[in-house]
Amino acid sequence: MIKSSIKYVVGLSVLIIGLLSSQIASAQVTAEKFAALPETNLMAISPEGKKLAYRKTSDSQDIVVVYSLETNKTISAINVADVNPRFIYFISEGNLIIKARDVETNWSTAFVMDVGKGKVRQLLKPNPNNYASDDSFYHTESAVVGIDTEREHAFMPVDTKESVMGELYKKHLMKVPLNSRRSPRTVERGDEHTIDYLLNLKGEVIVKEKYNQITNQHTIISIDGDKEVEIYSEIKPLERLSVVGTTPDAQYVVVAGINSQTNRESMFKLSLKDGSFAGELLAKKDKDVEYALMDINRVIYGVRYAGFEPSYQFIDGELNKRVNTALKQLQGYSVGIESWTDDWSKIVILAEGNNSPGDYYLLGQTGQLSFIASQRPNIKPEEINPVIEYSYKAQDGLNIPALLTTPVKHAQTMKNMPAIVLPHGGPQSHDKKGFDWLAQALASQGYAVIQPQYRGSDGFGYDFVEAGFGQWGQKMVTDITDSIAPLVKQQIIDPDKICIVGASYGGYAALAAAAKSSSQFKCVVSINGVTDLNYLFYIEVKHYGKYTASLDYLERLVGKSRKDTNYLDSISPTGLAKEYTMPILLLHGRNDDVVEVEHSRRLRDALNKEDKNVKYTELLREDHYLSRYESRIEALDNVLSFIKQHVPTKI
Repeated sequence: MIKSSIKYVVGLSVLIIGLLSSQIASAQVTAEKFAALPETNLMAISPEGKKLAYRKTSDSQDIVVVYSLETNKTISAINVADVNPRFIYFISEGNLIIKARDVETNWSTAFVMDVGKGKVRQLLKPNPNNYASDDSFYHTESAVVGIDTEREHAFMPVDTKESVMGELYKKHLMKVPLNSRRSPRTVERGDEHTIDYLLNLKGEVIVKEKYNQITNQHTIISIDGDKEVEIYSEIKPLERLSVVGTTPDAQYVVVAGINSQTNRESMFKLSLKDGSFAGELLAKKDKDVEYALMDINRVIYGVRYAGFEPSYQFIDGELNKRVNTALKQLQGYSVGIESWTDDWSKIVILAEGNNSPGDYYLLGQTGQLSFIASQRPNIKPEEINPVIEYSYKAQDGLNIPALLTTPVKHAQTMKNMPAIVLPHGGPQSHDKKGFDWLAQALASQGYAVIQPQYRGSDGFGYDFVEAGFGQWGQKMVTDITDSIAPLVKQQIIDPDKICIVGASYGGYAALAAAAKSSSQFKCVVSINGVTDLNYLFYIEVKHYGKYTASLDYLERLVGKSRKDTNYLDSISPTGLAKEYTMPILLLHGRNDDVVEVEHSRRLRDALNKEDKNVKYTELLREDHYLSRYESRIEALDNVLSFIKQHVPTKI
């Protein structure tokens, strides 16, 4: 818990006692306690601030709880173990939306929970007879893009695949009842180019966004009753604008794009009347806009800026002052604004980082921060391994930001520590100074953890992103290995005790770095990693066709056409199997629908063919994100036993 002038929420003693009950645990610092799913997570506050909802997880239960702030009692709770909730939010005082992904099928879907009755109903189901013609396949989605004035209906986009059109999908907009089992109805029909809708507070469509994957024609259409006006049109395969939401005065549609003057990711106002640009919504010259803070109808109130320590700015001056004054108490932490009331009088904040394993606070109208609960109450502040920033020069002189997590016991001396290099996934993403469960678990076992923000990472300006184009398997990899030398020179880490670990693209990066610099690493671990770029392109084309923005993006990153199979093989771990001299651990979720398990199977086979030292484990019923408690612990046990075998350490 953060120590400051922060008090507990008055009247929440019952909730706090319930949430902290598991704090009675062994004093021994175990890696498993860092890897466990947050006990309290996905906290949301109701529109009027009368209720809190949150997900409560342990090794024996996974439930969503709704708690009354008026009576200090639990209103209802439901078992969600089979649907893996990703996000929850109140759509009204009586209804809660649960966005989830089915554990077995990996289908993304949304449920509505009647808070008073504790009953749950899926909003949309695959049902061709109800939602499309009999020869159609109906694909449900979990997105809710708006609600009507009475909060009786949600508006949800769906993709419809018509067999007569082959692989052609059309995105329609459905009006879905929240309080009855009446059939949803189509309120707006899209075509094969429709990608998004914006609605006003009356539930009327006011913007339709289209993108032609073949011609790269991007179009934004303003709708006023029966009148449709094309307010923006441009042919651009990448770096195109994208619709985000509307301004509070409903005069502008807000679009995300790159500021050509600062080369920072930003958001711009586009007139709904005539398509004229009215400047940036909010901006800082030295910050990228990470995302917008908006309500269920996508009315935007502020933005979050990217970085190791995210920051916020609001359109309303008084709100901006109140929030940022309060957040000064949390400097040095990665702070998330998680949920808020309709009038922003109450805001739920999550603070993570040094001395905090993830703590929820309630920001009130007076600017006072009040502690609600900890995500991980069994982790004491003094057990958290400190995270510091540093930077180094790549081989070509580019400055590379990085994070270093040091074991608590070594934090004062930092002398010749065994180390783990941990590149992030994406690749267009970045690490934060929040609670990284894998970095913390590794550091708890005595390893310094290096997290390089290689070129191509976002959050450090678009110039830095562009520096990664054409460098997949090249400079994006050497940036990672370059992170080691400065720490060895300062005798912070031991050059003879280093392994590299990564997940998703980070798994690829770990494998590629180990192949290129085999003498630097004693072992390598890939979790759900990309291993075969030819297969990656094959799957992309198979599922989404030959003309997609994601395909263009992949080719830009690689710097070659997908048809250059020899080059793709030369930068794929499967094609580099002969180069590995160290033991390799491959872990992969069998239900991974982001990076298919076939990637790791292919590398396993290639390594076995070359008689390399490889251990392979498939995690049953697991997705790309290690979302299940059992498989996350299994994965960590595999990783630690493997690393300790090749780089022993003393805890």
